[in-house]
Amino acid sequence: MLNLPVGRQARFSNYIILSWVTNSGNIMKTLKLVLILVSLIVIQSCSDVNNPQLIEGSNDIIPLAVGNTWDYHTTLYDTTGNVFADFHNSNKIIGDTIIGNSNWYYYDIAAWYCSIFQDGYHVYDPYETDSLKNRLSLKYPCTVGDKYSFYEVAKIDTQITVPAGSFSCVMYTLRMHTSTEFAFIDFFIKPGVGYVKTIEYGYIANHPLFTYRVSELIGYKLR
Repeated sequence: MLNLPVGRQARFSNYIILSWVTNSGNIMKTLKLVLILVSLIVIQSCSDVNNPQLIEGSNDIIPLAVGNTWDYHTTLYDTTGNVFADFHNSNKIIGDTIIGNSNWYYYDIAAWYCSIFQDGYHVYDPYETDSLKNRLSLKYPCTVGDKYSFYEVAKIDTQITVPAGSFSCVMYTLRMHTSTEFAFIDFFIKPGVGYVKTIEYGYIANHPLFTYRVSELIGYKLR
């Protein structure tokens, strides 16, 4: 297994994703949100595993509070299914701010902001045009078959077991495959906890899809 040096793991991962796409209008705008979601899971930083703590009564798809931390184990695979990278990574909310009349949170890994609205988890990109600054990332509440952008709600009660435990998750899928763009990702999210598991699929011309990256929750701490 290859242990990537600290400070290079996120850049390496995002390079792989970006190598699948090209700079093309609205698709790239959507992919920016994909990269946010993926970066929240894949950013480098070895960290201790925290005992799971679930806020009683919390029903947000992603619980947002300063200090919330999620730890993951991430494995990268080649086209034959062999592991070529294996590492731990973490994500932490380090602050919040008011934008407009809403409270937005920011992580230690990105220049974007996140918040919960009535229709779900939103991402705010201050560098986008006004119509694209505030965009729905994870629809919630949701029902099976809900579609928006390139996303679809595949399941709402699928059982997922990871090192942090067993969780009943909502499964979101991203499916985009054109002559020049590719992104196939499955997100498994436990409302009130956050991202539990993410599976990304790779594609190479004249080869079948293969599992490229799997990230699993190993611990979390919620305030």
